[in-house]
Amino acid sequence: YHIYKYKNDDAKKMFLIVESLQSGSIATFKLDSDAILIAFGFVTGNLFLGEYYYQTLNNQSEDWVKHIFYQRNEDSVITDASLFDPLMFRDYLKAIQKEDMINKVGDRMSIDSFSKLCSKIRENETYSRCCKLIIEGNQTKHLLLRAGIYSIAIETLTTLIYNESPEKINPISDSKLVRLIQDKMKKVVKEYDEHVTPYGLGILESKINDLNRPTNSKKLSMPFEMYGIKLTEDDQKILGHRNKFLHGVSPFEESELKDKEKELAYIASRLRLMLCSLMLKYVGYTGHLVNHPAWLQMYLGEKITDDPFKII
Repeated sequence: YHIYKYKNDDAKKMFLIVESLQSGSIATFKLDSDAILIAFGFVTGNLFLGEYYYQTLNNQSEDWVKHIFYQRNEDSVITDASLFDPLMFRDYLKAIQKEDMINKVGDRMSIDSFSKLCSKIRENETYSRCCKLIIEGNQTKHLLLRAGIYSIAIETLTTLIYNESPEKINPISDSKLVRLIQDKMKKVVKEYDEHVTPYGLGILESKINDLNRPTNSKKLSMPFEMYGIKLTEDDQKILGHRNKFLHGVSPFEESELKDKEKELAYIASRLRLMLCSLMLKYVGYTGHLVNHPAWLQMYLGEKITDDPFKII
């Protein structure tokens, strides 16, 4: 596929065009182009919806346009919350005299990395849903809700990673050993089953069956360790508030919430940075990422506690 922008001066409109370089069915094209647009929205912060015009071409005929149809979608999401800034990243490396880093990590997302991102969105509905949650969170003005949306996405993504590789996250990697320990524990419980209510026995059996599952906090943090993403003390603390955000509760007292807009904005921004870092590493990306929390601190006149770009 080719993807490019086109400006029509007469209509005063900009178009994002997705062009297939191979013939195929319109159904496949729709699925593929939807994945491309979601990937583009995740990377740039701008999900183009609105009006879609589909054309099928026949290059064997003088009349190239074979079919055309129109689709009206919901409004686009335009936030300009881009994950990358190649020019600014180059200027930053020049300022700190580390321009050679460009040779190691590049200054932009490669075509291959973007293609892998599109493929993952196309084939994995859970991952695609995380992208959509991030895009939705970007446009939400209510900061508590934004933090909640990012928290849902983190929970979804870390669960996806856990389900794909539980042996890397569970306390005991040997499944046979786990079953042996569980069987012994169940035998001990059975010795005392006449002293325990059926409800109690059900709880104990459930606990034993979940013996080798990590705690919720470890299940959240371990995927970051697996992909080599270092979490700061702030990150760990904010992840600890995740459950509050999931239930629409603030980490601050209700009486002081109206005076905590800056803090909530920073928390939401760090949640997004952690989430996007893990999303990108999951599809094999290596390179820079705009550290929006650091830029937010600069904008608010706060003490800057991190570099303006993150290398993952």
